[in-house]
Order: sequence, then C-alpha cells, then structure tokens
Amino acid sequence: MRDITQFESSPHFDEREKIVLRLATALTLTPANVSDELYAALHQHFSGRQLVELTAVITWENDRARFNRTFAIASEGFSEGQFCFRARATMPGGGLGTLGLGFLDFLQDVPAIDNQNLPGNVGSFG
Repeated sequence: MRDITQFESSPHFDEREKIVLRLATALTLTPANVSDELYAALHQHFSGRQLVELTAVITWENDRARFNRTFAIASEGFSEGQFCFRARATMPGGGLGTLGLGFLDFLQDVPAIDNQNLPGNVGSFG
C-alpha cells in the first residue's frame, strides 16, 4: 500500500492493476475523463461486464466519500493507527491535485485484512 501513490513506477503492481488504478485516478479527478487510450487498454484486460463492475465500485467510493464529507461523517475508528496517505496526481495541464475525495480515500478507513478470506470474495484481478 505504501507504493500506491507511486503505482506507475512501483514493481509491486502488475500492468493490469496499474490500468485499474489509472481508471480510478481518471474517475476521481474533477472533471472525470477516461481517455480513448485508457479505455482501449482496459478492454485488453477486462470484459465489458467486468468494466461495468469496476466502474461501479470506483464511482460508488467517490460518491460515498463525497456524501460523507457533506455531512461531516467521520471515520468510526476501525483503522486507528493504520497506515494512511493522501494521494496526489497530475491534473490536466500539468498541475498537481489531491485525490483525497473518492476512490483512494476509502483506503484510509480499511484496516489491514486478508481479503481472500472474506465471504463472497471473487478473488483478485491478477
């Protein structure tokens, strides 16, 4: 997780995971924009049905995070003391923006767990 803010150059993420993180970044920035190149790369790794599910999860996290900010809904402390970060991304035009709202923001609230043992887990994308 410590490499997620530098996922493009990290050896800890394979190409498929990097493409998903590119999608998450693209959908989290305001305005959201998925380039034709990213869309084509996504289709090389995922079916249309999988892309619908990925997009739904990413946009749901964006919606949830922004909704919580509106009503000042704070963390319930489940991950107190865990690793937390605020990701930054290059914005259109070359500036930097914070990805604190949205997809990557939810990671600060997720405690360290073995997600392979969760009920209903469909496994990793790798």
